[in-house]
Amino acid sequence: MAIISYISSVPGDNLPDLGIAGVDKFAHFSEYLVMGILLTRALFGQNLKINLFRAVILSIIIAVFYAAIDEWHQVFIPGRQADILDFAADVAGITLGSMLYLRRYLGAKNKTV
Repeated sequence: MAIISYISSVPGDNLPDLGIAGVDKFAHFSEYLVMGILLTRALFGQNLKINLFRAVILSIIIAVFYAAIDEWHQVFIPGRQADILDFAADVAGITLGSMLYLRRYLGAKNKTV
């Protein structure tokens, strides 16, 4: 989350232009996919007495809320703006990341049984 906040605070003029259409959506998707995996793992891995499915739902809720705040935050950064498509990429990444963790955990558990 700290890395995402840092990157979101960089003014638009200081961001590299890679000249590839949609690369920013891929970046949003990728960073939030990693966040979804790590947040689900953190919530489930702690002794919070949260089962895996609740950890997935809670991590998606937390990360979606964070993504909304992050997009709103960019309105105040010179050369940046909030973008609903960026938010959609964030939500897709969060959801897939959480689901990948769920699938990997359940798959690993079934192999040991």
